[in-house]
Amino acid sequence: MRRRGGFSAKPSFKAWMAALALLAASWPDTASADWRDDIGTFRIGIVAEPGGGNTVPGLALLTDAYTKALGMKAEFVVARDYQ
Repeated sequence: MRRRGGFSAKPSFKAWMAALALLAASWPDTASADWRDDIGTFRIGIVAEPGGGNTVPGLALLTDAYTKALGMKAEFVVARDYQ
């Protein structure tokens, strides 16, 4: 039988669980912080236009943009065809 106006553990349990969830979400994760060091160079594969060989117009600008956005070295690997 429920008592009215008595002590209830449910609200305090919910508050404790919320505090625990906030603590877990804010806990520093050192493993994911150094993923850039683990990878070293971010490589992106692209296919050049037919007959273009290994040259892609504007590739230097793309490389610079990716390097700045990722905060690490980016490198494009250009394939002559899909095979």
